[in-house]
Amino acid sequence: SWLENAICQDQINEGLRVTRGMRDAEFCRGILEFLNVSYTVEGAENLPSDGRIIVASNHPMGGLDGMMLIDYFTQVYGEGLRFIVNDLLMALEPLHGVFLPINKHGKQSREAFNRIDEAMSSDKPMLIFPAGLCSRKIDGKIQDLEWSKAFIKKSRDTGRDIIPVHFEGENSKRFYRIASWQKKLGLKFNIAMMFLPDEMYK
Repeated sequence: SWLENAICQDQINEGLRVTRGMRDAEFCRGILEFLNVSYTVEGAENLPSDGRIIVASNHPMGGLDGMMLIDYFTQVYGEGLRFIVNDLLMALEPLHGVFLPINKHGKQSREAFNRIDEAMSSDKPMLIFPAGLCSRKIDGKIQDLEWSKAFIKKSRDTGRDIIPVHFEGENSKRFYRIASWQKKLGLKFNIAMMFLPDEMYK
């Protein structure tokens, strides 16, 4: 019962119920409306008309920011964008059409690499959180962990423009305390990630 409450099982199931039948960007829009969440975009006039881009964003919130990216860039460039994500997110079946999973907790399969290479070589927009994990409190400031640079080489090799995006937002102080304790104790299991649904509903 404690775990069900901690991961907001009832709220997640309610969100899935009201968005039943929705997929990909439509699902994201449905969840944002269900949560009564809106966002504003600055600098949209700088986006290229050609959707052959990879959007590299900081990752401050761990859920909402990803759904906003999918929603917004689908509005700009149409359906078909792909998002490189932690493979645990494949539990979200309505977003299978968008997600390209990376195994963050074990060995990466050749098939997964091939799917990413194929998507990068296509003409569809790509999205990525290069930090992999959502932002932490480091030296008193909310900031990303070090970004993986692999997407830069992939973008150069496939002729994609890199579009940097910066989200303004943060989670609760409790989240950053849990993440800090986890690091100090040397725990490999990402306990903080378990509380991200609760952060989203707050």
